[in-house]
Order: sequence, then structure tokens, then C-alpha cells
Amino acid sequence: AATESAPAGGDAISESERGGAKRNGPTSQSGSAKPQKPPEEEDESKMSNKKRKNKGRIKPPPKMMRFITQAMIQWDMVQEGDRLLLGLSGGKDSLSLLHALLEFQRRLPIKFEIEVCTIDPMTPSFDPSPLIPYVEGLGLKYHY
Repeated sequence: AATESAPAGGDAISESERGGAKRNGPTSQSGSAKPQKPPEEEDESKMSNKKRKNKGRIKPPPKMMRFITQAMIQWDMVQEGDRLLLGLSGGKDSLSLLHALLEFQRRLPIKFEIEVCTIDPMTPSFDPSPLIPYVEGLGLKYHY
């Protein structure tokens, strides 16, 4: 990745380190720039119907959806009326699959149900409690 020239007194940051996004607005840390509200904090009355409908929705990357779609077609994975139980650890793999399945549920003409479960590995380092409100916020039933 190409490194951009650094502003005076700053470090050079490559585009890949910033996630490929360019900064918008002032770069000083003096606090003079008015902080913008994240989209989830927008006033409900100012939201369009489309934004309100998609609030909280995470759309998986197109390349990932292409690969999953190919596998689902090749192996005829989901049928009308299926009930899916997804094992959710809270890691990036299971969360990515969850959002891909939710996207399919929105797009496909067939109807299927999704529920989520977590198996407790009985280790002190694993805490599934943040998953409970997250999954319920998606409108899914959570089994633990």
C-alpha cells in the first residue's frame, strides 16, 4: 500500500492502515470540529423510511455474498420452510455467517427461520452476555 505524506508533526499512515478510507474534515485534535452523530443516533423523525427499515442492519461484502450464494445454490442448502439454528460464538466467522443468512432471508423469495444458539465452553474467559441483547436486537430468538 502506498504511504501518503505526513502532515507536519504527524506520522505517515498508509491507506490500508486506515481501512482504505480517506479522512473527511479537519485533522486537528483541538476539538474545534463539531462531532458528527453516528447514523444510529439520528433523530427518528428525520430518517427516511429506507433508513428506518435498514437501521442496525449490517450488509455483508458483495464478494463474500457471491461465494456464499454459489455454495448455497450448488449444495441446495436452504429450502422453503427450513428452520436454521446457527451456532454463534461471537467471533467474526459466526457473526459474518449470521449477517449473510439475514441478508438471504431478506432477498430470497423462499421463507425460512433463523434462531441462534451458543454452547458455553465452561471457561472463565468466555462471556456470551453481550450476544444476548445483540441477537435480540436483530429480532432473533437466542438459545443459551
